[in-house]
Amino acid sequence: MPSDLDRIIKTSKRLESLLEHGLGGHGKGLHEKASSVESKLTPDLVRDIRTVATVRNKLVHEEGYDKIENRSEVFERAKRAEDALEKLASGPRKPQWFTATAMAVLVLVGLATAAFLVLKLRGII
Repeated sequence: MPSDLDRIIKTSKRLESLLEHGLGGHGKGLHEKASSVESKLTPDLVRDIRTVATVRNKLVHEEGYDKIENRSEVFERAKRAEDALEKLASGPRKPQWFTATAMAVLVLVGLATAAFLVLKLRGII
């Protein structure tokens, strides 16, 4: 079974990745990335992310802090945060038919414009 440190670091990396690549977050760590996109997040989600970040920082930097005291709560918050960030990062999906229809319309508009310019240049219209 992985140690608390291993598990919290892996979890933090996943949250950082979702914030950065999914929502455009930036900064050095989890706290900074969350702050940079805080307007896109609910207060509860920010609280969950900050809990994970704080526990991770304590495990990494504080001498003698080797085990998470409220382990189940911390990892429950981490799971909630991950699920919420995945949902936000994926955004609403448009159906494939919508994308195909939009492309077809763009092609038709382009062809109509080209035809109009050809006819205009030849003096037909």
